[in-house]
Amino acid sequence: MRVVTTNCDSRVPLSTQLAMWWMYDNTGAEERDYFHVFELTAKEGCQEIFHYQEQPEWQETLISFTDEAVTEKVYIINDGDHETMLLAEDY
Repeated sequence: MRVVTTNCDSRVPLSTQLAMWWMYDNTGAEERDYFHVFELTAKEGCQEIFHYQEQPEWQETLISFTDEAVTEKVYIINDGDHETMLLAEDY
């Protein structure tokens, strides 16, 4: 089951949430860590998403055009039963 916290849902546009879920699902690492980090940066009409995991070390960046760019740090945590997307400040 996938969950997005209320705080994350209110501050991160749906299109960006969907992009992060897509990036999470398509992680190119040989093994997926339970803890994923997404650093969102608003840059001149673009949303930059820097996505990484620590074990095993892996990273990627996605840049897309949008009028709704935000600057936030977001986590996706997999506890075995749920995959939860939340803002770093809510961790």
